[in-house]
Amino acid sequence: MPTSPAKRRAILFLICASSFMNSFMTNSVNLAIPAMSAEFSMTATDAGWVVSAFLLAMAALCVPFGRISDLTNRRVVYLAGLAAFAVTSLATVFAWSAAVLLACRVLSGVSAALVFSSNTPILLAAYPREQMGRALGYMVTGVYLGLASGPVFGGLLTGALGWTSIFILCAVCEAAFFLLALVVVPRHNQEQAPGPDASANVHGLGRFDPLGSLLLVVGIALLMIAFSTFTQAWYCKLLLVVALLILVAFVLVELHSQSPVLKIDLFLHNKNYACSNFATLLNYGATFGLTYLMSNYLQVVQGFPTSLAGLILIAQPICMALVSPFVGHLTERRSPYLLATAGMVICALSILLFCFIGETTPLWLLIVGLVLMGFGVGVFASPNNAAVLSNVAPADNGVASSTLNSMRAVGQSASLAIITLVSSLALGQESFASASPAQLVGATRISFIIFGALSVCTIILSMQRRSTPATPTGTPPGGGKGAK
Repeated sequence: MPTSPAKRRAILFLICASSFMNSFMTNSVNLAIPAMSAEFSMTATDAGWVVSAFLLAMAALCVPFGRISDLTNRRVVYLAGLAAFAVTSLATVFAWSAAVLLACRVLSGVSAALVFSSNTPILLAAYPREQMGRALGYMVTGVYLGLASGPVFGGLLTGALGWTSIFILCAVCEAAFFLLALVVVPRHNQEQAPGPDASANVHGLGRFDPLGSLLLVVGIALLMIAFSTFTQAWYCKLLLVVALLILVAFVLVELHSQSPVLKIDLFLHNKNYACSNFATLLNYGATFGLTYLMSNYLQVVQGFPTSLAGLILIAQPICMALVSPFVGHLTERRSPYLLATAGMVICALSILLFCFIGETTPLWLLIVGLVLMGFGVGVFASPNNAAVLSNVAPADNGVASSTLNSMRAVGQSASLAIITLVSSLALGQESFASASPAQLVGATRISFIIFGALSVCTIILSMQRRSTPATPTGTPPGGGKGAK
């Protein structure tokens, strides 16, 4: 049943608004890290887990939840995610220790995985396939507007009302989104025929794969934990080996599964799909840590108050939000692969600039770097998302978008893990507030050098894709399984 224009606009608003709030939370929490660290006496390494714990849970669970949403009902999964996000955000307000705070952040990450595994398929089901680019462009704009307002309002809220006000705001908004979703989100997956069997396997999608899901969740979680704690103890190095072995076992299990949670054959037989997903992982691994690094740099090294640091950091996401709608429309007429590659080149130039950061770097030069990064990520994101989703059939949108979100979350987690690892080596058990400016600048430079290497790898990988427009049919441009 076609979606009416009014219902389509309501769904677009809902998805964009919830995407806005999730990204607002991520970026505003970055600005609250120094305040949280002071209240709970956390070291620089511990403080990194405030964001990493959220991303780790989301990265590990996105794909299994996406598979569940494809096999059952995306509306139910989406509503569960919104409700859980509201409850866990409110619970964070009452955290009485660092351990409780981190536990709440893990549960919020689980909630976010439910939302992200179902929101993109719900949006795409409401729009004609040929308008996929602009729909994704508007959703990405919502994300970047959240990123833009996060530093500003997060800094203002933290400075005026304390860091808990961020989570109170999130809880209220997520509750409102839940009520709106009850009204506007269709009661069945639109790739399925409505009726008593709407949640059944009408497309031959198979059954849920519990073994594959368990291996994936455990493998990703252990990998991120091992990488973030690599220098702390000998068993953390052993944990890394165990995580890699579990992920290898996951791939072997999925290759022989009749109903895999993640279609490995798409990665093996569809070069565009594989390169687009891995480009997402590397891009966010190279770019996501910028806000975290610059937030602490501006406050500790340059001495700016939290609110002013937030106003400076807004330069990056504002550029993302301005560029994304235009690029979303352009994706429908130009090769998404070329556009995404061009965006990553711009990101690399920004990272190169930040590699030379010092204690007295002029503010205008920092803003130039932030603008370049915002422009580059804005050009990269929408085309790369379209490149991934155009390589699967609509019935697989849930698992494909969840895989994309998982790649993004793993990349974000890896970016923060790199910062945590570098910080633990450079600062030891010192907090950001007690570290000397020279120490913090040194750690920041090393992090950006690593990010620069990742950005070069992303460009090389992105250039391997065929320079053809995204197909609106759902047939992989390079062919699906069996395509040679």
